[in-house]
Amino acid sequence: MLFNVIGTTGTAVLGYGEDLIFESTTLDITVTQGSAIVTIENPNVTGPTGPQGDIGPTGPTGDAGPTGSIGPTGDAGPSGPTGDAGPAGPTGPDGLQAYGGLYSNSNQSIVISAGGTQGVALDQAMVSTDVTLGTNSIEINVAGNYRVEVYILLQASALFFNVTAGAQINGAFSQPSLTTTFALTTNYEFVSLSGIVTLAANDEVTLALSSPDGGTVLLGPGMNANLSVIRLSV
Repeated sequence: MLFNVIGTTGTAVLGYGEDLIFESTTLDITVTQGSAIVTIENPNVTGPTGPQGDIGPTGPTGDAGPTGSIGPTGDAGPSGPTGDAGPAGPTGPDGLQAYGGLYSNSNQSIVISAGGTQGVALDQAMVSTDVTLGTNSIEINVAGNYRVEVYILLQASALFFNVTAGAQINGAFSQPSLTTTFALTTNYEFVSLSGIVTLAANDEVTLALSSPDGGTVLLGPGMNANLSVIRLSV
C-alpha cells in the first residue's frame, strides 16, 4: 500500500504503480508535472469585486441632434426712441387768393321793358381781397377760375310773366350755369345759382333780370339779392 484515498463518500487503497485519477463534471482539474500538484477550481464561483478603476477619457462629441420646434413668441419689447423729424414737404397750394361780394337788403321795384334787361341794385359790400367792388358790380383783378354764386328773392307785382335771372359777365348772360328762366308769379320765388367759370382780369360780374314780356319785379323783404365770387385757381 502506497497511501489511502479518502473521499466524502468512501475510501480506497492506492498501491505502488497504480494511477490516481481525478474526475469531475463541475470542476476544472489541473495537474502540474513534477510535483504531483493537483489544482481544483470551481469556475462557477465568482471572486470578490475588485476596486473601481479610474474614469476613462471623454469620448468625441457626437453629431448635433435635430433642431427643436420654435418656442412661443416673447413679449414685445419697449418702444424705441422717436426718430428724427423728416424733411419738410413741398409747399401746398395757396389758399383763397381773391374773393368778394355784394348784396341787397332793401326792398326794390324793378321795371323791365319787353325784351329788355335791368340790373339789380346791390348796395352792401362783403369783405373782399384782390377784387374791386363797384356800384352793383364786381371787377376781377386777377385772372383765374372762379366760383360765382347768385341768390335772389323776387315776385311779380301783378299777373305773371317770363323772367331770366342770373349773373352777367361783361353785360351778357354768357354762362348757362349762372342763368335760369322761369314764369314769375305774385308768389315769392327763391333763385340760387352757382358755377365755376374762367374769368379774365377786368371782367365785370353783375346781377341782372330780363324778360321777353316785360313787367315789374319786386324784391324783398330782408336780404333779397346776393352776388359773390371766389377765385379757386389760376
